Amino acid sequence: METEIKETIVTQKSEKFDLKDGLSVDEAKLSTVVVITLATFIYGGVLTWRNGDIPNNLCDLMIAELCIIMGLNGIQQAKEAFKNWRK
Repeated sequence: METEIKETIVTQKSEKFDLKDGLSVDEAKLSTVVVITLATFIYGGVLTWRNGDIPNNLCDLMIAELCIIMGLNGIQQAKEAFKNWRK
């Protein structure tokens, strides 16, 4: 029983904050970006249906949101590739 407690203490100490943890992409953040992007596209679709056109600012916002999603996915893929390469 005493060794189990020591092992628990050792594992808790090894879970310190690392700078690399701050660089990881949390899936909740990505899900939020995807939901916001979908809402923007739905709003753009409604504007197109009602007015026949999407405002330029909304088009720029859509492009920026798509770039954010592609960038986050690219960073995640690169991180996984480097992690697998180091093993």
